[in-house]
Amino acid sequence: MADTYAWSGILQPINSDNSSIFKLGSTVPVKFQLTGDSSAITDAKATLSVAKVTNNVEGTYVEAASTASADSGSTFRYDSTTKQYIFNWGTKGQTAGTYRLKIDLGDGVKHTIDVSLK
Repeated sequence: MADTYAWSGILQPINSDNSSIFKLGSTVPVKFQLTGDSSAITDAKATLSVAKVTNNVEGTYVEAASTASADSGSTFRYDSTTKQYIFNWGTKGQTAGTYRLKIDLGDGVKHTIDVSLK
């Protein structure tokens, strides 16, 4: 297992308290930064997967779909200007409800955040 990364947590426009609501069919930028001793890492293989949450039960995770060609599959891209990892999650084809986003930094630590689509 790799060393664990120090990170910022989820960044805006997603609220860190699971209260975010976005328009169904929109593109939601999922962003974070590596911090502290990890801040110089620009090539982390972070990925995003998504599961629908129904009646507080987490569904099956699937690779998130990106609306930006700069992302490879479900892998975040690194923006050297903002020093952020970004994934433009495309919600077209999803249904209204709550989704759990799982960010995998490859270090074995589970990072999740809930967002709602309406």
